[in-house]
Amino acid sequence: MTQAQEFFIQLISDHLNGRSTDVPEGLDWNSVAELAKAHDLAGIVFYQCQDKISADVLPYFSREYAAEVFLYTNRRVALDTISARFRDAKIAFHMIKGFAVSKYYPLPALRTMGDCDIIVETEHIPAASEIMKDLGYELTSSFRNEYIFHKGLIIIEIHDVLVKDRDRNDDTEMATPAQSVFFNNYRQYADGEVFDASFHFLYLLMHLRKHIMNSGAGIRQFADLAVTVSKCPDLRWDWISEKLPALELDSFADSCFCLIREWFGISVPIGSKQFSSEQLAFVTSKILFNGLFGFEDPENSDNYFKNQIIKNKGARWIVRLKLLLQTLFPDYAWMCRYRGCEYLRGKPYLLPVAWFHRVLIIIRERRTKGALNRAGLSMISDKHLDSRETYLDIMGL
Repeated sequence: MTQAQEFFIQLISDHLNGRSTDVPEGLDWNSVAELAKAHDLAGIVFYQCQDKISADVLPYFSREYAAEVFLYTNRRVALDTISARFRDAKIAFHMIKGFAVSKYYPLPALRTMGDCDIIVETEHIPAASEIMKDLGYELTSSFRNEYIFHKGLIIIEIHDVLVKDRDRNDDTEMATPAQSVFFNNYRQYADGEVFDASFHFLYLLMHLRKHIMNSGAGIRQFADLAVTVSKCPDLRWDWISEKLPALELDSFADSCFCLIREWFGISVPIGSKQFSSEQLAFVTSKILFNGLFGFEDPENSDNYFKNQIIKNKGARWIVRLKLLLQTLFPDYAWMCRYRGCEYLRGKPYLLPVAWFHRVLIIIRERRTKGALNRAGLSMISDKHLDSRETYLDIMGL
């Protein structure tokens, strides 16, 4: 690791553990700023080092810190208003992910988030949507159990499931049937408007797994796990230890626990995995390069194809050919969800027509370059496949 990378991890560790941060001589503050921007943690850097930051990047950190505090205050007001309206309408709801975890951070406003996530039961989605519209929010997306509302800088995501089912056997980033049954039966783990802490901790692990299997994950999601372990007294480790193997998350969780121990000095009562120095360096470099959700690393754009080739242990050229054919000629279930081909539902004999129609849609919407790139992803190099396989293996996936 570079000096800036080591400092960045140490600073996060200091913040989570309530310590001050020492700045090493000769630190490249521009590199620290790049890391902070990629992982959306500039506010924490400013909070820890405001009187020690280099003058040329101090305005950036100061501006981000003020913006984060401002946004948090406005989100808090927005959520209080939405919560009150939902209660009046007898709509059961629960805060999840970032906002639910922020209370464990030394300064909750510095746990950044792009949106606030709320889980609402399916039958209450129409009523919840009407309330959101009445409060001035615009519904900008509704797809696969996710309803996204915008109002100025505030983004609210309402979900009616915690995890999404696999539509196909190769959807490795989605939930297995056992995971889906457990997490989407969330009502029994609800404690008023919040979830049981141990259940929510398992969900944080599941959500992190989804991101790693999909576009990637940065260090902030590991910090969420670490601060929950450190600051939440209600975690039932016997119960968590019992559930992890049944959910096929035990090996992955063990890897996560190893990382938060190595990075942040926060030990977990369960798990015994130890990384070699080479494994720790490889994973740390990968996660830092990922950025917040993996978008900083261009290699992550083809993770779906890599996952499929790695999962199928046969000859790689056969799997590549299969993926190419799947990309050019998607199956019936996938095509039924394709925008513009909804007429296919219940009429599988029209599948060839829908394939041709999809090509026309791509041409009309000038997405031919992206489509050709996606088809070409099935020809991923062995070097990139080996790197992905090493990463997933170390992470217990």
